[in-house]
Amino acid sequence: MKAWYTTDYHGPYAIDLGPGDDLADPGDQEAIAEKCAKDFHSNRDGFECSWPREFTLYAERDGSAIATFDVDLDVEPVFGARRREVSR
Repeated sequence: MKAWYTTDYHGPYAIDLGPGDDLADPGDQEAIAEKCAKDFHSNRDGFECSWPREFTLYAERDGSAIATFDVDLDVEPVFGARRREVSR
């Protein structure tokens, strides 16, 4: 099953819903909006955009809006250590 989303002036874009995702359930909509944000960031040049962004969910491409969310991008730092040779 698919859902559709727009973000600010981009879209509509389709996203595949997982087996436990129910677009009609308000309890699932926030997680679906986060999946849409991940899709937008990873597959639609969303990494070049400013965040937070407004995401609107739709059941059909040309259907009525179901819900709208403000989604922010959380960045977690990743650290990598490399041993250095000590000069004596």
